Amino acid sequence: MKKICYFINSDWYFDLHWVERAFAAKAAGYEIHVVSHFVGDDILQKLTEKGFVCHNSSVSEQSINPFHFVGSLFKVWRLLKKINPDVLHCITIKPCLMGGSLPASITNLLSWALSAWDGCLWKISYL
Repeated sequence: MKKICYFINSDWYFDLHWVERAFAAKAAGYEIHVVSHFVGDDILQKLTEKGFVCHNSSVSEQSINPFHFVGSLFKVWRLLKKINPDVLHCITIKPCLMGGSLPASITNLLSWALSAWDGCLWKISYL
C-alpha cells in the first residue's frame, strides 16, 4: 500500500483545513500518516479512530529558537526515514523547510507537494 505523509506543525490546522483531503486519499487506497505537534488528545484520538497513523513531533508552531529547530529537524528526518512515504506533503513554512532539506539518501520519495503561501499575496503586491 502506498503511503502519504502529511507533515504539519499544528494539529488544529490539519483538522480544520486538510482532513478532508486526507480522507479522500485514504478512500483512494493510501495509508495516511500525519506528523504534527499534537497538543491535546482530542484531535489525535479523532484521527486515530478514522484510521490515520499519527506521529507526534517536537516542531513548535511558535518557537523561533534555531537550536530547537535543528534538533527537531534531525528527529523529523529519522521519523520520515522510518515511515518511508511515497508522497510527502509539507504544510506550513517550518515543515516545508524541514521537508525540503531532507537528504535524498533518507527516502525514495516520488513526489513532493509543498504548500507555503496563498496566491493572493502575489495579486496584492502587483495591484
